[in-house]
Order: sequence, then structure tokens, then C-alpha cells
Amino acid sequence: MSKQSLLALGIPTYKRPDSAIKIIEHALNLNIFDQIIISSNSNEEELNQYLENKNSSIITFHQQINNVGISKNYTKLIEICECQYLHIVSDEDYIDGENLKTFYSFLEESDELSLIILSVTDIDGNIYKDATWQT
Repeated sequence: MSKQSLLALGIPTYKRPDSAIKIIEHALNLNIFDQIIISSNSNEEELNQYLENKNSSIITFHQQINNVGISKNYTKLIEICECQYLHIVSDEDYIDGENLKTFYSFLEESDELSLIILSVTDIDGNIYKDATWQT
């Protein structure tokens, strides 16, 4: 990972290997992230095999020895991140590629940001929880 790396995707996962694999594939196909980090709180053979067979230099995988809970799983993502920014999404979320391209451009133009909270939309594109009022 170079010092110029801008955006990593962090995926905490627990007992949902199919969902984790789906979002990893989607993220790889978007070709936007400089690093994709998966931290698993459960040892799922399907996910392990998938990652062993995936030949991608941007994927970093951490297998927790025990279920450490979501907070420590998030902490591991932060510790492993080699990029300036880390975008954490659940293993069951979906990433909108067009919005992500806009977000990436926004990050490239700013060097004073430390935390960005995004709104979440439901499956129909309606705002589920609006966090845009926070600064």
C-alpha cells in the first residue's frame, strides 16, 4: 500500500459468508477502493476459501480467534487500515457505485477531514437515517 492510498473499505463480518463475499465482489468490481479489509468474528470456511482463492493485492483479511464483538471488530479494521480514510460498511450492506465515485472525488479535494457521517438509504433509495445535519 502506498502512502498515497486514499480510501479503504472495512467490512466487519459475523456468520454471513455469502453476504461478505457478495459485498467484496461488488467492491472489487467498482475498482475504487485502494484497500479492502475484512475482519471476521466467526470462522466461516466458505469465506476463508473464497479469500484464499482471490488473487487481489488490495484485500486484507483478519480472522478473529474468538468473537470479540462489533466494537473490537471495528477497532481491528481501523488498526489494519493503511489508507487516509476508512469507509466501514456492514457485510449485509450495498454500496452505490455512483455515490461512491462522488464521495471519492470529495475526499481527493479535502485534506482537513477526520470523520464523515453519511446518510443511509433503504432498498428503495429513500433516506433511512439522515445524518447530514451533523458536522
